[in-house]
Amino acid sequence: MSPPPDDQLKALWQGQETETKPMTVEAIRARAGAYRNRLRRGYLTASVLWAAETVFFAIAAWQARNGIIRLGDLLMIPALAWMIWRTRQRWPTALPETGASAAVLIDFHRNELIRQRFRLWTMAITLAPVLLAAGVMAVGMHTQEDDQLTLAHWGPLIALTAVWVVLLAWMVRRQQRKLQREIAELDATRTE
Repeated sequence: MSPPPDDQLKALWQGQETETKPMTVEAIRARAGAYRNRLRRGYLTASVLWAAETVFFAIAAWQARNGIIRLGDLLMIPALAWMIWRTRQRWPTALPETGASAAVLIDFHRNELIRQRFRLWTMAITLAPVLLAAGVMAVGMHTQEDDQLTLAHWGPLIALTAVWVVLLAWMVRRQQRKLQREIAELDATRTE
């Protein structure tokens, strides 16, 4: 008696070789290195932009129309330096030595992904001085000679701030999902 057709298909399917081959150590190192390089480029770009903004606010302080706006511009300079200093914690670390095993490389890459996770409190501490300086500048824009300013004048600033907050929240959520997927992929390779 021959087995039913379903059993033959099942036996054929189970007898096939798997199509996915485990990643080699070189492939894991290349993936971790590419991620590290991408992070470095991003943080270098952000640091250059923040340095350029520092120069902009120094020039703006020189040309400010009143002392309160000038104070806000001058407060922005150490606030931007604070942001650059705070991001140093998230800079990628050096890859493990060349002879490292696949398990060491996977653990290294997983730890790098975990370090990039968003933490609301960390972001608040990093952005607080910038928001304080922006608030001082906004107060300086409403001086005694500008008594005619109404909500219509503040509307664009309020709207742009709201759009910025919504975009920041969307970007953070997207980044969190992506990091979680990559961590789950690494955990799956570890169990195989």
